[in-house]
Amino acid sequence: MIRILAIVFIALLLTAPQTLAADRLDAREIRKVLPGNWSGSYKKSSLVLSVAADGTVKGHYAGIPATGRWTTERAHDGDRVCLTFISLISETKCGELFRTGNSILYGYLNHGKPRLWLTRN
Repeated sequence: MIRILAIVFIALLLTAPQTLAADRLDAREIRKVLPGNWSGSYKKSSLVLSVAADGTVKGHYAGIPATGRWTTERAHDGDRVCLTFISLISETKCGELFRTGNSILYGYLNHGKPRLWLTRN
């Protein structure tokens, strides 16, 4: 019986989505946590951002200077952060945001895997 329970427990751990280990942020938490200086990656390209509480963003993506805006948006399955980088892509991209610890954010999931990773500077 113990062997069966152990196998079931291990199977559940292996199949559980990785997002269960972190906190998904709601709009209020995003507005509180996101402002600041961050470095990381988006789709494997380097990213350095300075995010202001007034909704402005500036930094570099893959070495290219970028400026834009950020907002939050409510969706049926949870809140999202929305980023628009006018100098790179004029289309707004929205995605969920998760926190791991006090200084790491990730999100914009694609097939359960994060495309965005940020570490507070």
